[in-house]
Amino acid sequence: MKLSWGEVETAVKQLAQLIQQDGYAFDGLIAVARGGWIPARLLASHFDNVPLLSLSPSMPFTLSHAFENGLLLDDCAESGRTLEDARHLVQPMGGRLQTAVLFTRSDSLFVPDYYVAIVDEPVQFPWRSG
Repeated sequence: MKLSWGEVETAVKQLAQLIQQDGYAFDGLIAVARGGWIPARLLASHFDNVPLLSLSPSMPFTLSHAFENGLLLDDCAESGRTLEDARHLVQPMGGRLQTAVLFTRSDSLFVPDYYVAIVDEPVQFPWRSG
């Protein structure tokens, strides 16, 4: 499944609507490096440009930041392992941490809190080579 930039922007808008309809108010948006960077920047514009942070699950540290509720974002939950590993590295200050992706694979071992669609085939984003 090859996506255009327009399809990505539509998916980000749909994700924003899902989060808003759920009423989840987050004050920190954490992009999972590197696939989550572009969706996070696009999503931030739907939430009054909430502060953005970046996290790489391969880095040996825990991210603590002065936000009450966080949203951890990646582009796609393929196996789900990267998002699950990243979730264990983020510690909101006394609040909640929700997870979000644009797409999740039907065979992913981790189901994010928010996603636009479940897919059965690999997703090719415009920012990924190949």
